[in-house]
Order: sequence, then structure tokens, then C-alpha cells
Amino acid sequence: ARPWMAQVLNAVTAGLATTTELDEAFAKFLESPGWRELQTRTARRMCDGSYTFGGEPCTEAPSHLKFAEGLIQRLIGHLQASNPGSSII
Repeated sequence: ARPWMAQVLNAVTAGLATTTELDEAFAKFLESPGWRELQTRTARRMCDGSYTFGGEPCTEAPSHLKFAEGLIQRLIGHLQASNPGSSII
């Protein structure tokens, strides 16, 4: 088994998105109506629980997050390709 380790991924240098695409997505995420507070043992964060994958990385995004669907699928695809055989991703 692999130990848990953090990986840093720069979506621009990996060719997954442009800086403009990321800037536009960030602005749209801030406008999303689905945010709610999520508190964990160590932090309080805002999340939108309406976009879950249930083991299927190509799950269609809800209408208010449709703008992020392609980017999310590219990121998941990159993570799966970089971590073959992982049951986590």
C-alpha cells in the first residue's frame, strides 16, 4: 500500500487549462448559488455538495456548475493516469 502523500499539480503547466480558463472558473465558482458551510474536525469550508461522482468520473455536472465539467473531468483524468491502480481516485 502506498503511504498518503500530497501532490502539487499546476493545471496550466500540465496543459489541463489556461490561466484565463481558471480565472473564469474561479469567478463563476464564487457566484455559485449552491454553497453551504462544511465543518470538519480541523477546518470550516464552503462546499457545494451537488456535484458528486459516486465512482463515475464522467458524471454530468448540475446546471449551475456545468461550466466546470470539462475542467473537472480533465483533472480527474490526469490524476487517474498519474496514479494507476489507485482505489482512491
